[in-house]
Amino acid sequence: MKTNSAATPPTPAALPGKSGGKPYTLPSRAQSNVQVHFSPQVTMQGSGANVAKDINNVLSLSKRELERMINDVMAQQRRREYA
Repeated sequence: MKTNSAATPPTPAALPGKSGGKPYTLPSRAQSNVQVHFSPQVTMQGSGANVAKDINNVLSLSKRELERMINDVMAQQRRREYA
């Protein structure tokens, strides 16, 4: 007996309120600024309970880590300005 086991195509997760945020702007010594846009793309396969909640938690952790790294870079730039 042969069954049709076609894989379900990946579905992008749409999370309300997570798009179109204000970009981070890093000051630099040059006349231009550096901008960092946080716009992750999430692809999920299958299903499960609380999937949207789990994705929100992971994105929140990733965003906090990105903010920490940006703050570290800005602090390094401020320290080097006095040298």
